[in-house]
Amino acid sequence: MKMKITLITILCTVAISSVAQHGKRMQYDQKGLLKLGVNTYFVGDEFPLSISYEKKIAARESIELGVLPRLRKDAYENISGVGFNLAYRKYISKGRTGLQGLYIMPNIRYGSLSTKDSIGEYTNSTTPPYYIYKPRTITTTNVAIGINFGHQWVYKSGLTIDISGGIGFFRNNSKGTNLGYSGRFLGKEYGITPQLSIKIGYAF
Repeated sequence: MKMKITLITILCTVAISSVAQHGKRMQYDQKGLLKLGVNTYFVGDEFPLSISYEKKIAARESIELGVLPRLRKDAYENISGVGFNLAYRKYISKGRTGLQGLYIMPNIRYGSLSTKDSIGEYTNSTTPPYYIYKPRTITTTNVAIGINFGHQWVYKSGLTIDISGGIGFFRNNSKGTNLGYSGRFLGKEYGITPQLSIKIGYAF
């Protein structure tokens, strides 16, 4: 979570300074955009980063494809996985050209995570060791469907700034080995969660 807050702060700072430096909007019709973002797509911060490509398919419409990588390793656990995002965008601002202005964006996302750590267990032995650690693996699949509303700015330099927010329905399914007491908290989980995103990229 601290990493996500730091990344959001950095992107917001870059976005504000870039707006001040780049000024006027780009008026020609962009064909595609490549973007790096910070986002919440499922529960918590399973996939905090995204790399997206937005492709024009009509005068004010586009399809966005995203990859959501995840890799974190520390002294206690190792989390790795990847997610994918597919979204349709309809731009609704009047008097704008290209892929910029206000938009509506229905979306669907899928991700898979593997968490590896260890769990302590009593041996019931009368001699040491009385307590041992066993490796544990938890695999989680995530699916989310939602709708976002947002705004994208495209500047003459090619810089793009994309901010959106919305709501989504998610389904998580977790299973694993050597679960111990944590097994009580695994299984299928459903719910509604906010979907927030800040992206900075380049238009071409």
